Amino acid sequence: MATGVAVSGMEGVRKARGWLLGLGIVLILVGTLALGAAVFATIASVIFFGWLLLVAGAIEVGYAFSQPKWGGLILHVVNGVLGVVAGFILVLHPAAGALTLTLLMAMFFMIAGLFRIVTALLMRYPHWGWVLLNGLITFVLGVLIWRQMPGAALWIIGMFVGIDLIFVGWSWVMLALALRTGPGQAYSARRGAPPEAMRWPSVPSGSGPRCRRHRNNPTGSWRGIAGGSPRRSRTQWRGRSRW
Repeated sequence: MATGVAVSGMEGVRKARGWLLGLGIVLILVGTLALGAAVFATIASVIFFGWLLLVAGAIEVGYAFSQPKWGGLILHVVNGVLGVVAGFILVLHPAAGALTLTLLMAMFFMIAGLFRIVTALLMRYPHWGWVLLNGLITFVLGVLIWRQMPGAALWIIGMFVGIDLIFVGWSWVMLALALRTGPGQAYSARRGAPPEAMRWPSVPSGSGPRCRRHRNNPTGSWRGIAGGSPRRSRTQWRGRSRW
């Protein structure tokens, strides 16, 4: 049943592959523009993030007041107010907001890199070397961002947003291209056989080796078929229907 649901879901996605392809191309173009205009992309990203915080904080405050008997009313009101204030500041001062967010990003990269390095060296779990390498790269990236401050605050966020949009768009394009052919056609293209050959040929009722076996040997034994014929395996019985 789960397989049927998955297949029907993939059929729905396959019908919308044109939209996926168009969305992927648009994201790749927008990401390329963001890389070319990293300063503008940084300011736009900070303003967009500020509006998200502002709207989310207002919704949280409104929902908290709509449930006056709720025990966590004060916490959600305070959290919503902080979100509104932070979003309002980011919208009014995007350059200062970009500087603050870039500093937080550099600190996050350095702390996360150190944590991965220490964890890999202490735990020594399987493939710990890759985790160590990941931690080193993350830590070095945080140090490089920190050393480029405050100038890096004007372009580093836009560059990261552009790279992310390009990779996300490329993944959508590859998914749309992969959905152009169904699984059976892809299998036949690799094996050089038509999709119908993947199915067992239907045997009419009352014919075939298994029906003759039951008719000549009602006991169901594999021996003694057709007057003492040698035992046959399931592979031999089905050999005629193999493709």
